[in-house]
Amino acid sequence: MSNGAVIYGAAASSSDLATVKVMSGTVNIDASTIQNSGNSGTGLWVESAGGSITDITVKDSAVGIQSYNAAPQVDGYSSSGNDVGINVYGGMSLPTIYRSTLLSGKSTGWQTYAIDLSTYLGTGDYLQVGANSIYAGGNAHPVYNYATSKYYFITDRHNIEFTDDQGNSWNVTNGGQKGYYPYSSSDPAIGSNGVGNYNGGVGGAPSWHCNFYGYDYGPNYNGGTYGYKYMLYYYWLGISPSYPDYYYTYPDQYGFRWENIPGVTPTGSYAPYPMHYFGYYSPSSYFSGVYAPPEGSNGQGRWIGAGTGNYPNGYYTNYGLCIDYAYTYYMSSGQGARYTFPIVDISGAVQNGGNISKVTLYMDVLHYGANNYQDRYDFVARVGDDPSDLGDYARESGVASFKEVDITGANTGVVVGGNFAAANFENVDVTNPVNAGLSITGQTTASATRFNVTGGNYGVLVGSSASGSMDLLEVDIQDSNLAGINYVKDLTGDLTGTVEGSSGAAFKYGPNTANDVVWSDMTIQNNAVGIEAGGTGTFTLTDVTLSNTKDVSITGASTINFIEGDLDTTTVEVTGSGIFNRQR
Repeated sequence: MSNGAVIYGAAASSSDLATVKVMSGTVNIDASTIQNSGNSGTGLWVESAGGSITDITVKDSAVGIQSYNAAPQVDGYSSSGNDVGINVYGGMSLPTIYRSTLLSGKSTGWQTYAIDLSTYLGTGDYLQVGANSIYAGGNAHPVYNYATSKYYFITDRHNIEFTDDQGNSWNVTNGGQKGYYPYSSSDPAIGSNGVGNYNGGVGGAPSWHCNFYGYDYGPNYNGGTYGYKYMLYYYWLGISPSYPDYYYTYPDQYGFRWENIPGVTPTGSYAPYPMHYFGYYSPSSYFSGVYAPPEGSNGQGRWIGAGTGNYPNGYYTNYGLCIDYAYTYYMSSGQGARYTFPIVDISGAVQNGGNISKVTLYMDVLHYGANNYQDRYDFVARVGDDPSDLGDYARESGVASFKEVDITGANTGVVVGGNFAAANFENVDVTNPVNAGLSITGQTTASATRFNVTGGNYGVLVGSSASGSMDLLEVDIQDSNLAGINYVKDLTGDLTGTVEGSSGAAFKYGPNTANDVVWSDMTIQNNAVGIEAGGTGTFTLTDVTLSNTKDVSITGASTINFIEGDLDTTTVEVTGSGIFNRQR
């Protein structure tokens, strides 16, 4: 949508029905309007997706913009007559894939997963993806299943695909393709088809189909890279490796790794496990029917002659799967290791003036066993401009952002909460909401800078189900009917700004609050009540100026220590069991 486009939505029976709904991938909207009918439905619903949304107007919806486990980047939004201007639930996180058919919801057999990585485009020049392989007691092998030996996760065909702005897509399988990052300074791909220089980190083609036998022991065992890699050298690359290189050293061209997860991967005498087989025995006598490898006969007793494809020395393919293996004598449920892909070059993103519009990771996973054992891959990633130092891996793949927002005619301006709702708000104006300018309704990890509310019952309402943290910085809350900021329940986070003209308390803490509060150098004035403390937390206020009809009201068991600063002690009221201490 762009250039003044308008979409009209019919009346909807539920806010779950959206006029425009984006499911995964990315969205780009500029200078457009969504007009719903009768304050019904959702104008724009973004789920498990990112993208750029600029200068958008949404009118007459139950919810203007819904960000559901998503990371839209909104810059310029006018909400008019929507019951809720913005609703944020969850954050954009990379997925978890469970082995169990019960936990995954998949049928027994193979499932191809496509994991969208496009929200990383424009956030750095290099991207590296991994999966935390977690053993939880189950088994994925259709034949092998022993008390102490668990083949707990089985995969195949690991690829990263790039898509350009013309819709062309390709798996990055060699150095002649855009997105490839070189494996060393001697990589012959450097300088071809936009492949840049090698600047550290682990490169190579991010494509592996598990067709060459070999394995890694646990990442903390015998130096960290100990295993068997002979087949990689001899059959994949046509190199005769020397001893002991093929036990300790990966070929430069192979960029997949089996790495330590601090606090999760076994150490010491337990370090040999978990093992990762990057090529495992997979004959048709073991893997047939729904268990047959996705590539079919490739990996099941077929001879690939010398000089064929990438097999310069010929290869008898009875190996076609990747398997993560736990030995229960040395491992406990919840332990594991991280399987990482080579770095890919995303500097050519559309956001950087290039033509790469989408990046997707593909992996086949074998689902087996309808049980509650949570054997799984938790996908993680890291991104940056220095491939030698990309920082820590994280589950989050983006955070919703809302800038330059104007909301009028709403019951509630912004609702945040649920599933660790993650969003950043900046320069938001909410005028005359019926209920609240900002309502925090569940788990959150959010922030708001210059969030301004005029009128309404509450500027900010922290509800009874709220938890987590939200920074409220440089807020400006004016003329609230009941309270400027009402904490029904505790919520952590920094707080700065102004609350004035409240017909109730500027800051109200309900009976279910218990966290301590520390403020300094604040001015709270022109309200009916400055601070109403109905909970049990201790307040330490240093150099705070209070000038309200009633500066302090303690209705609960809180202790307020007022250090220096300025207030009228005759307007301090204690009706509960708490204490007010004036200190110099």
